[in-house]
Amino acid sequence: MTNIIERITPIACQRAGHVRAHDKRAIFNTIRGLTTEEAYALVVTLAAMIPQDQTVRELLAWTEQPPTRPRTVKLKPCGTHAAYARHKTRGEPIDPRCLNAERTYQRNRKREQRGAA
Repeated sequence: MTNIIERITPIACQRAGHVRAHDKRAIFNTIRGLTTEEAYALVVTLAAMIPQDQTVRELLAWTEQPPTRPRTVKLKPCGTHAAYARHKTRGEPIDPRCLNAERTYQRNRKREQRGAA
């Protein structure tokens, strides 16, 4: 049994990743391709990987949030209102270009408000 467990362990790790990524097709394709002995070894290996010092709720906490894809957002360059806001949010030091851009932004915003009234 040890030999098959050693063989199936990388597959078990990979399948755990597919489960957490909600990749149903990959999960079912793997199960479909296993022999009965390999499927049994996969179940045993996955069960052995579960930490015993955590509750079921703790172990399944990751299922409460849907998976998110990494965002590829192009950040606005320094010297813009958006960059100023980003610096403030992150607690970063505000460079002079961003400070000037924020002052200009606020001055224009106030002018527009006064003009609309």
